[in-house]
Amino acid sequence: MIEMKSEALESENKKKNSDHYKKLDDDRNKKKLEYAILVSELEYNYESDAPIFSVPGYEKMYVVRPHFFITLLGILESIGMKYADIITNKEIQKIEFQESEKILQDFEKFKEDIIGNSIRHITTQLENIKTKTNTIISSVEAIQESVRVILDSHLNTVRSKIENYSIRRVVKHIDKIQD
Repeated sequence: MIEMKSEALESENKKKNSDHYKKLDDDRNKKKLEYAILVSELEYNYESDAPIFSVPGYEKMYVVRPHFFITLLGILESIGMKYADIITNKEIQKIEFQESEKILQDFEKFKEDIIGNSIRHITTQLENIKTKTNTIISSVEAIQESVRVILDSHLNTVRSKIENYSIRRVVKHIDKIQD
């Protein structure tokens, strides 16, 4: 089950992602689906915002930012392919010594490990990008301050000296030397 949520930036009634969890879970259960995904642009300006995260209190429900939606679908597709491989291998090899519950538990653990590791990796990469961005912003601010000092101090000093310079004083000095 996939639902997408967005709102205008100038909207006065700002919604939260959590406002949509219950309905999304109800819709998923009604249609007997395994996963629920909320593709959301809501609450976009939070510092600790992760691009993909699981919803606490809801099993197999994730919130994803639009530009990471394809990544999450790829992860889920990989899980589905692995699930198909497990089922195929099970039928080919006629695994009779393992009970089906054990196979399903192993598969569920496998899925959660892949999703968890992928989300942690994406979050780490985003934190690195944030750190580099903050370094760039600090450098830009330092450059802007240097430009301001040059303009306010040095350029104004040169301008003042040029404006206060009088050729008449030089001419008087030359005239005194010649007399």
